[in-house]
Amino acid sequence: MGLNMKISYIFDPVPKHMGLRGDSILWKMMTKLCFYENIIEQLKEFFLTIVGTFEGDDVFVPALQMDSGLSNGMVSIKWWRENGFPLLEKRLNKYLEGEMSYKKYWNEQVELQLNWRKKQNNLSEEYGIQNGNKHPHILPKNEWIKTVWDQFSNELLSYLQREKIQHHTGSHNLLSSWVLCSNLYFGTIINNDQKELFRQYLESKLEIKIDSIKNIHLEFVLPEKLSPKKLLGEPGGIRGTRQTTPDLAIEFTSNGNEGLVLVECKYTEHSFYDCPAKRNNKESSHICFNRMGFSEKCIQNEWGRKYWEYINISEYGENLKYCPAYIGGVSNLSSTGTCRRNKKVW
Repeated sequence: MGLNMKISYIFDPVPKHMGLRGDSILWKMMTKLCFYENIIEQLKEFFLTIVGTFEGDDVFVPALQMDSGLSNGMVSIKWWRENGFPLLEKRLNKYLEGEMSYKKYWNEQVELQLNWRKKQNNLSEEYGIQNGNKHPHILPKNEWIKTVWDQFSNELLSYLQREKIQHHTGSHNLLSSWVLCSNLYFGTIINNDQKELFRQYLESKLEIKIDSIKNIHLEFVLPEKLSPKKLLGEPGGIRGTRQTTPDLAIEFTSNGNEGLVLVECKYTEHSFYDCPAKRNNKESSHICFNRMGFSEKCIQNEWGRKYWEYINISEYGENLKYCPAYIGGVSNLSSTGTCRRNKKVW
């Protein structure tokens, strides 16, 4: 995962003195957000989405009602204006000065990968091309498999062929999240000792009893009627390209029940990418910013996509000013649809 996947680091510790009861709930909600750039500006936009205004002192926000206290659901706009946001901005600046910004993180990873490349005797010195540009951290396309750990690269090729999986088009990029996922987890697919270590790790991190791992899959799909083509309306794709498939899936048993863990692996991505409707349709700004009906009138629906059939809009979501997939969130939309779809049929 790239840095700034979550911005919780600027929210800890929680201020000892906040304005009203709703402020602490809103503060906790913000810790779950994922931003990469313009963090304070996007936090303020989120604040406006929930609260509706920066003007005045106190305001009642129904979505923040959690109990029956005296100031239940009340937000102190004045506190956020004079204390909350200045504190968050101060913490963010201090963090960026002493630690890493996304750009610094990306540059550091490029340097690490270039150092690795220099040590390899089986790679050409030719720079590869991606999106029309040459870069030293990109290999020629025909050398992509050399980015995979050589202890199981041949077995991975056989697995991809057997399972009819297409490796990602950017696999020749040394910053490829797809290759990272393969290097991290393919060993657990072919080696029982690694699978057992992985079981123990998952059990400790998920805090649930895992009796056994039945199967581990790259680019996971359910068959036939439960495929992305049928359930999500994504025609034409195959596992690994042009359809929504979790990078990794772990089938396990727990106390006689079956479970499924879906994993999305990220390395240096700067966002979850804008919705294609934003750039491919002139009506997108009108529809996607209509908070009363962006899910019903979504252009993705017209394209045959079925994501919204599996996603319910919460009370919080009803207060959004625009579709959450519109800016940097389309991967979240399709992945959430996938998770909810699998939950219904698993």
